[in-house]
Amino acid sequence: MQSRVERGWRQSDDRALRTVLEFPGGRLVEFDKESPFLRAEMAYESYVMRHCVGQFADRRALTGGYGERYAEAVEQGKMRLLSLRDKQGQPHATISLEVISGKPPRVEQVKGKQNRPPVDRYVDAIIHGLNKIGTNLETPEDCLIIGIARMD
Repeated sequence: MQSRVERGWRQSDDRALRTVLEFPGGRLVEFDKESPFLRAEMAYESYVMRHCVGQFADRRALTGGYGERYAEAVEQGKMRLLSLRDKQGQPHATISLEVISGKPPRVEQVKGKQNRPPVDRYVDAIIHGLNKIGTNLETPEDCLIIGIARMD
């Protein structure tokens, strides 16, 4: 266990998450900016997904590195961070939204494992989640890659 913690692993904790949308295979959750478990949940997401969202330079204190940039943005309300999880709570897609005062959020990134596009079977749930949130009209490259285009 100690070795995994040194590599960034943390136990997932639902107290850091709010459900945005439930679907037959799982749920779309949003990281709670007010939760004291936010950074640990980001480290879990990053460890499982093998990307930088929760990759902290100091893996014990959960500070510094790319993780710090994302954590501060979420904590300050400048970014919303979401995770598509299966019924067992395993992440399969990570979505970051830029918060723009007085406007719908802008989709910044939609990443699957290792920053690849999410697996096809999760795309419909991603679309439903983004529609429920009500993002702006921009279509970032990450969405185009998986066949999502905003049309209004």
